[in-house]
Amino acid sequence: FVQLGRGTPAAGWAGAAMGAVAAAVLVVNNVRDRDGDLRAGKRTLVAAYGRRFGVAMYAGFLGLAVVVAGVFAWANRSPLFLLPTLYAAYGAVTLVRRLRSDDGVALNPLLGRTASFGLRYAGLMAVAIAVSATTVRSISMPRRYYYYYFAPVE
Repeated sequence: FVQLGRGTPAAGWAGAAMGAVAAAVLVVNNVRDRDGDLRAGKRTLVAAYGRRFGVAMYAGFLGLAVVVAGVFAWANRSPLFLLPTLYAAYGAVTLVRRLRSDDGVALNPLLGRTASFGLRYAGLMAVAIAVSATTVRSISMPRRYYYYYFAPVE
């Protein structure tokens, strides 16, 4: 935004994916603390709608990261985006399985793993975006849309 004077949908979606991963960390915390929140009268979404809802919300947030990376891979026709896509897919499945199987304080390590997943995902996406912005010039969409979504700043 600072360089172009406007936001782009690509930047918005990349930001949404990172925000979803950050929100997933909070969901793990809410699932872990659900029983205590119910006793204390706190009304988090997980306390109000249950553990299954929390697991589904967690899977949805991580799934958004997979979808965004996949769309970037498709739109750029760049194999660079396959790395964050595959990493996000594998990581999401692994993390959701862990959330389904563990409970209570056993979820403490999952908080760190989810945050670490977000950091690695952000790094892979940043490298793919930076390298593809300097190397990928053609895209299979009309030129006017390409420059709107993925235009390099000159």
